[in-house]
Amino acid sequence: TVTVRDLTITNGQTTSLGGGIYVGTAAVLTNVRVAGNSAGTNNFGGGIEADFHSSLTLVDSTVSGNTAGGSGGIDMFMAKASLTNSTVSGNHATGATTDGCAFGGTFYSCAGGIWNYHGTLALTNSIVSANTAAYRGGGMRNDATLDGAGNPTDGITILSGSTKISSNTAGDQGGGIWANVAKGIFAADGTATYPDP
Repeated sequence: TVTVRDLTITNGQTTSLGGGIYVGTAAVLTNVRVAGNSAGTNNFGGGIEADFHSSLTLVDSTVSGNTAGGSGGIDMFMAKASLTNSTVSGNHATGATTDGCAFGGTFYSCAGGIWNYHGTLALTNSIVSANTAAYRGGGMRNDATLDGAGNPTDGITILSGSTKISSNTAGDQGGGIWANVAKGIFAADGTATYPDP
């Protein structure tokens, strides 16, 4: 596990995954600012990429002003992520021609802030705001799998404490949250808010 404290990571650029940070195994960020990074038009995780089965923890941290074809702020590919007292804001999923999200054979841009793709995401006392996606999921996109009884086996997002999903926008659907199934999103204690359409 890599631990990063009291640092700003900015102006990172790649044509691959993770403009600012690529997490292959595990990372803990405390009081870290990930800002102004880019993963390129046809890739994911402008700020942070948490790749296959990795673990990402943010505490008192900010992911802002990052861009990518999909997942402008944070991309989770079958990964686990936990954000506490952290902010994901002003990130952008700007455009995709070969990646991003596909519907009817055409590629679009999804998840301005965070994309939880069949992983587990926990947001506690955190903010997801002012993110944009050219197509779906301005604040967040969530992809879950349901078992035979209709319960999610992955793609679970838990919102708790004072967490707020607000002022995000998308060109098509899910200004705040776009989810392939509603059962993937949980407000743990009834205090979290996500007022975006």
